[in-house]
Amino acid sequence: AGQAAMAAREQLAVMLATAPVLVWGMAAPPSFTLNMSASPRMRWHGALSLISSSWDDAWLPVFEAHNRTLFASLSSSQWSDAAAAVRQHFPEQAEELMGIADEFSRVHHQYVSFEYLAGWVYFHEIAHSTLLNHSAVGTTLRRECTGLLAEDGAGNVYHVANMDQSPEAVRKLTLHVLFTDGHGNTLFEGVDWYWFTTGVSRAIRAGLASVQENWRNSLPPLDAVAVFAAIKAGVAPQIFVFRQAFLAAAAKMSPKTAHTGQTEMISIHDQREDAAATDQFEVLVSHLSLNKLAAPYYVVIAGTRHGQGAVLARDPSGLAAPPLRLSRAVGSFSNWSLVQTNYDHWLPDPAFDPRRSSAEAMLRQFGRGRAASALGLFAIASAYPVHNPHTAFTAVMSAAAGTMHAFVRDAMCPENPAAAPGDPRYCVRTHAATPSIKPSQETFA
Repeated sequence: AGQAAMAAREQLAVMLATAPVLVWGMAAPPSFTLNMSASPRMRWHGALSLISSSWDDAWLPVFEAHNRTLFASLSSSQWSDAAAAVRQHFPEQAEELMGIADEFSRVHHQYVSFEYLAGWVYFHEIAHSTLLNHSAVGTTLRRECTGLLAEDGAGNVYHVANMDQSPEAVRKLTLHVLFTDGHGNTLFEGVDWYWFTTGVSRAIRAGLASVQENWRNSLPPLDAVAVFAAIKAGVAPQIFVFRQAFLAAAAKMSPKTAHTGQTEMISIHDQREDAAATDQFEVLVSHLSLNKLAAPYYVVIAGTRHGQGAVLARDPSGLAAPPLRLSRAVGSFSNWSLVQTNYDHWLPDPAFDPRRSSAEAMLRQFGRGRAASALGLFAIASAYPVHNPHTAFTAVMSAAAGTMHAFVRDAMCPENPAAAPGDPRYCVRTHAATPSIKPSQETFA
């Protein structure tokens, strides 16, 4: 494990030294340390102050875009139900949300209610439902994220994750969050643009795993009544799942009960015995495969040693198919890499969205010697169309090294769009062959 961590750190050092040469248009997001031993209402104090952009340049366009496409469809009773669910089932996070609401007033002199923030907690779930305004979003929904896993010949596993989301202003909200204990020890860390829900969709716990969530389609859309029934019943929102799991691992508690504040918890060791698993990584995979959800998604997870990588295609009740394992990539061109975008891995990559097939082609071209590294995967994540105008940030993670490096990305198209795959979702060709770099429609990641 020590050699693996050293190798990962060396790869990351090379990547960080050369990345500005490889790709123009990126910057590190601000970092915020959240002390879990502090009063919940004060834990996020100072976070909003790290966002350098003004209310009008950052928060307002993000809120307006998602109000138009989703939140304007909620009834007053649905807003109340979301707020009541957070208060009842996640009281600690409810207090944190109240503190964030206080921060909006303090920093921006704007009223952002607890109820509104509670709605954002369930953004992923509600956006899968019939409440989504398809006419406001567009005729074709754009849901784009990419996860890349690779294992080198020495058994070191690397994980790079792209978050694709619009409007462009989400880049200005991106925050790298370190969740620490009262002694300053990092419990886990994550990066996201909608961290103001108190959760993250890309996260890492040193020595255990790195994880990311990708949007999975639900066609037809889920019934909104059923989604809110699950919310009221206490099903964990997608944005809380990784936080719960990693805090549980840190405290050796059951992920199911990590948010309750109870003192007697089921230990990870007991869970391992019950599941006949060999280590905490398999316990985490099992939990993320079986925990109840209100809407589908994909989980990309990487561990610390040989074979510890998987893609989970989730339905609300469990797995939609057996996990796709790094060492047993059935149907893949190799047993050392995995690519997951926003489509089931047992189906062909759709021609209109070539991110997965493009990434796999680059993996083949690079070969294991170049691709199976932090630098190699970052290069692939930075190449069109894997990196595209909707790519808000990229996270480079190594659970063995215990490192997460995040980069906010500019919206860019190829310099020569005629040589790029014909993909009208990204780059609009004009008569002068000049690509548009303005994402024009909503995307979900």
